[in-house]
Order: sequence, then C-alpha cells, then structure tokens
Amino acid sequence: MAKKASGLNRRTYLKVASVGALGGLAGCLGDGTGSPIGETWTVGTPGEGSTLHNIASALARVLDQYNDDLNLEVGSYGGSEEAIRLVGRGEDEMAAAALPLGAAAYNNEEPVPDGPTDFTGDSAVETKALQGINPYDFRLFWVTLGGNGIETVEDFAGRDVSVGPTGADFNNMTFLSVTGMLDETNTINNEWSDVAPALTEGRIDAGPLYATNGVVGPGWAAELLSNEDVRIVEYTPDQLDAIAASGYANIDDSDLVEIFNIDPPQDTVDSCRVPYGYFFSEELDADLVYSFVETVFENIDEIQEYDAAANDFTLEYAAEGLTPEIPVHPGFAEYLQDEGMWDDGLTQG
Repeated sequence: MAKKASGLNRRTYLKVASVGALGGLAGCLGDGTGSPIGETWTVGTPGEGSTLHNIASALARVLDQYNDDLNLEVGSYGGSEEAIRLVGRGEDEMAAAALPLGAAAYNNEEPVPDGPTDFTGDSAVETKALQGINPYDFRLFWVTLGGNGIETVEDFAGRDVSVGPTGADFNNMTFLSVTGMLDETNTINNEWSDVAPALTEGRIDAGPLYATNGVVGPGWAAELLSNEDVRIVEYTPDQLDAIAASGYANIDDSDLVEIFNIDPPQDTVDSCRVPYGYFFSEELDADLVYSFVETVFENIDEIQEYDAAANDFTLEYAAEGLTPEIPVHPGFAEYLQDEGMWDDGLTQG
C-alpha cells in the first residue's frame, strides 16, 4: 500500500503518449530599440536539458508572445538548492525546486535531519520564496546491473553509487540519509549523461534513475534500459517506512514495464515521488504574479506541446499539488480564488 507524506500528496499521472519537441527560446518583445518591454524576471532551474528548464523555457515563450508586462529569463544553475538561495539573496525572482526543499527554506529547517541540505541558522535564506505553479513530480529509482550482488539499497554498503550531478544530487543524498545508508555508501557525482556509461563500464555499482510524472524516463538512460541485465534496486520495507516518515517523499507502486518498457525480475517497485514547482519571491508584485499565471494558464495548451512532462500540466493539477507547508504567493492565490480553485486549507504569503 502506498505511504503518503503529510501535505505533499499529488494525484497519479496518466500515461503520456508522446514527447513534444521543445522549441528554442524566443527573444523578448521590444520597443524597436532592442530593449524589452515590461519587467524582466529570472527563474533559476537545475540546468539545461532538465525538465524544469524545458518547461521554464516554454513559460518564457508564452510570456513573450502574450504578455507585454513581463519577460522571463531562464537561468541554468547547479540545482534546486542554488535556485532557492538566489531568490533568498534577491538575485532571482523565481526558483524551480522540489516542494519539500522549498518548504524547508521557507521554514528555516533541514529538509530531513542530518541530510545534505540545511536552511537553519546562518544557512537560512533572507528573502522567502512563496509557492507558485506546480507542473509535475519526479519518481525516483536506483538502477544496477544483474550479477553484482545488489538487490536492495541495503546492499549499497561499501559500494560505489552515483547520486547524479553535483547540485542535483540532493534527492538521492536525502534518501540515502533517511535510510541510514549515506555513511555506508561511497557516493559519486556523475553528469546525467555519464551515469549509464559509468554503470556499464563498471566505474559505479549503481546509479540514479527517474521518471517525470511517473511515465517519462530520461533520454540519457534509453540505451541502458535496453540492456537485458538492467535491474531496479528496491528499498527494504523499513527503508520505505523511514522515507515516508521523513515527509520528504510519497511512496508509490510503479509499473516498470509501463514506465521504462523493461521486463526485469520484478514487475513493480515502490518508488519515491517528489513534487516540483516554480516559486515566486515574496517581494514580487501580486498584480504581476496574477498576470503571469493568467497568461500561462490561458495558453497552457501551447506549453503542453513543448515537452511530454507538461502534458498533464493544468490549473487543476497545479492547484492540487499545493502544500499547506508553504504560503502561496498572493497573486497566484487571487487567481485560484477567481477560478474557483482555492483550497481554504492553504495560506497566503
């Protein structure tokens, strides 16, 4: 049975039929002098090629075409934590990040005790990032090759395990931390494109794997997943209980054939589901945020065309994905109220 983390529930996604091509980012509208019209915001994303970066680029295109008041520049950084901290320093107006990470930053907490990220004390952010639009979630897995003696995450003890690129490794580091395996494992940072070669060449014993919305696997893993020796590493029941109790992720049963088109020994595994969203700086004008989200959702069909991960990105999904652990930006809250989508269990910033 699925275990649900408090305040971070999301509905299950339907299967995405196809992957749309992401167009290049159009130039900002101007006044004929090369200067953009209206206010310009920067949104920090985990990096080029990431789903958050792709969807942010689609948001920028829609604003460029349909909103004369706002322009959006898409930043590419080391990970979600850096994006949150840039908003905290007043350098960016928006951040793309995992909801539990944003909640910890808002509340001056650690996402999980003794984990890899800390927003307490001197590490707290000054300017808060308020909750905004939430387009999707990640289902996170571990992958290995058969014959190396790894069946569960407990078998990571003493082994070389990739946790993904530096700055984008906090999810996997967090799961190792809350299951008590972080100090037992030799963690290695690889670029996403190097995870599969490192595994097949024997430079690592296991590595991370994910599926956007629980249905879209990463392009870098396509060749790896065609290998008949691929195995998905399972958490033990006690480890799953620890992850669910941490509040960092929900635990969902995932069909491996449906998601990755592979046929490993197990048909389904329990995966960690982490919701993601775009946060607004608390200093942003509510009317401009209202204009931003109104433009996005009035043209959501165009955004859905750019990336398969946005196929189920709707106002209903964005509203259902909000958590009471972080106040919603007043501009977005007003828009949800006008659309009859506001939940009285939420708060405004």
